[in-house]
Amino acid sequence: MRRAGPAPLAFAASALVAAVAALAASPLRGQEPIRARGLGGARPESAALALSGGEGGDLRLTVAAWPLPAPEGTGGPTVLLVVEADGQSLLRRSETPALPLEWTVYALGADGAVTGFLAEGARIEGREEVVDTGVRFTAALALPAGLQSLRVLVRHRASGAFGVRKVDVEAGAATGAFALLPPPEAEPWVEVRSGTIPETPSPLLAALLAAGPSALPAARPEGGGRIAVWPPPEAAPRVELTAEGASSPVAAGEALPAAGGASPGVALFELPSLAAPPGLYRLALAGAPAAGARVAIVPSGAALPPRGWPALFAQVGAPVAAEAAGAPPPEPSPAESAGAAELERAFAASYLAALVELGAGAPERAVAWLAEQEAAAVASERREALRHLGRAQDGVVARLAARDAEVLLPIADLHRRLFAAHLGAGHPGLARQSLEQAVAATRRYAGAATDPEDRRLAAASFLGLAATLFESSIPRRAAELAAEAEKLVPGHAAALLAQVVVLERAQQHREALSLLDRLLKSEPGHREARLRRALVDQRTGAKRGPERELRALVEEPARDWVSAVAAQELARRLVEDRRAEEAARLLAAAEARLGEEGGLAVARAWAEERSGRRGAALTHLERIPPPSRLRGDSPRRRDGRWPEEALQAERRAAIEAALLRCPVLAAALEAAGGETAK
Repeated sequence: MRRAGPAPLAFAASALVAAVAALAASPLRGQEPIRARGLGGARPESAALALSGGEGGDLRLTVAAWPLPAPEGTGGPTVLLVVEADGQSLLRRSETPALPLEWTVYALGADGAVTGFLAEGARIEGREEVVDTGVRFTAALALPAGLQSLRVLVRHRASGAFGVRKVDVEAGAATGAFALLPPPEAEPWVEVRSGTIPETPSPLLAALLAAGPSALPAARPEGGGRIAVWPPPEAAPRVELTAEGASSPVAAGEALPAAGGASPGVALFELPSLAAPPGLYRLALAGAPAAGARVAIVPSGAALPPRGWPALFAQVGAPVAAEAAGAPPPEPSPAESAGAAELERAFAASYLAALVELGAGAPERAVAWLAEQEAAAVASERREALRHLGRAQDGVVARLAARDAEVLLPIADLHRRLFAAHLGAGHPGLARQSLEQAVAATRRYAGAATDPEDRRLAAASFLGLAATLFESSIPRRAAELAAEAEKLVPGHAAALLAQVVVLERAQQHREALSLLDRLLKSEPGHREARLRRALVDQRTGAKRGPERELRALVEEPARDWVSAVAAQELARRLVEDRRAEEAARLLAAAEARLGEEGGLAVARAWAEERSGRRGAALTHLERIPPPSRLRGDSPRRRDGRWPEEALQAERRAAIEAALLRCPVLAAALEAAGGETAK
């Protein structure tokens, strides 16, 4: 039988050539990786989230891990970990071009004991590649042989945005390890390398680092992608493609030896044809002990996305709409059952299946399952389905909440996600139903609250819903939920600001002033509230008061968007009062302090022109740097929209609380047994 890999004696001779060839094809394209630094330990909240076993957050992440051969002696790496964060989700949470990120990784053995730990951070500045692809973090972990569960948390240190994922890997596996390599035309990631990677890695690790395998590779059903297999097998391996959640392969074929030889300890093959509809699958080698890896199959005839999996994301944040190709045929829609009681029992069973996934820490799988089941039911029997669906879910929630009210937070977050999924899929009736279930769960939790912390979490759940409603252009309902949150936590700044923005847009200035006064009574120094108060006063014709407050906001040492908007508004007021030279001096001083982030360059040129210095205005305009794709929204745009950062922070707190309570939900489901399906 012909050996697929190179002969052992050829390893040394081919090492240098293979390494150079691999590096030339590397997605780094000459960019030096950023080196992460140790943080000395994990924050308590990061440790709790990572160890919770749940997955979720507001950063889009994919994680993959590959086993490395057990090194001779002790202390060498046995697992290669890659964590990829989508650039758009990172930049949405950033006020400046800098990205201060931290990675926390825990490894748990089969007995649940911690077998490895990593906490590192890096600050990324001036790298425009972030916009197109994102940030890839690579680490080499020295873990004991055997099955390891890696819990990975990525956090944006400035905004608090986070994503948490988990992946299992057989550390030190001797056979069946492989990686699907990116195409040569792949766009580069911003590479961050962990301090765990040795200065002189093994030939195998060096080859993998140079090739840069993706945590979620894409493949074409026609085949042709390259896979690296280690150690080199005796014969070309058989590749199997399995739909996520299914057990039987939907497609399989024998890999073909790839041209170009191999790197030390690695054999290269080409994927065979794997005819399957687009979606997410597991790719594995037949007979190998390893569980395989996730892969996204693109539509037939389509080119692989040069920007990797971030290019596959839709608005709802899921790569390539998955089809259950080859999976067991779906159960009949609950709406096909005869009789209301049978219908509600079928709905309750579907709901319980989703809650089991949620209790296991997989909210995304729970949402996908429930969205599919509910859409099928309503499509077949629209008039009755929504009413019976609500009754079935109400009954399940009531019985679970009677055991432990803490289950209501993950359930509320599940329905918030489901609302967004149904709305994005064009199912407004189901979206409305999901929203009301989320509101009902939150109200039930608030009604059971016994201390200020419980009420604060209930308020965060309401405000998380409000944030999602604002994003869906449903501002009035968002303001109503913000009002409910403020009743739970009187004087809550984010809750009051959410209502103020809606009132301002409706020209209800008196009501907006009343809420702003209430906020400033509890937080006199709140800068956004002071700015909005001054602007409402200005719109309603107040004389000297707005100017004094705007000047105070400009002169305070804070360097934020509030300072920039206050400077613009004060300059406009000064120009209207025929004090254009004073306005130009004010903007020059503010621009010097705030820098480019303030967005004051055009306003300053306008003030110079209005003061009669047209030449100075033109010179200033010529010096304005070209726009950077790394910069977020301008201060003026931030002033004109809902309090995004404050509400996203509340939603993040609600998501964290929900993830941490998934085990409580799992315990309640287990204790209830079949009772909840009655």
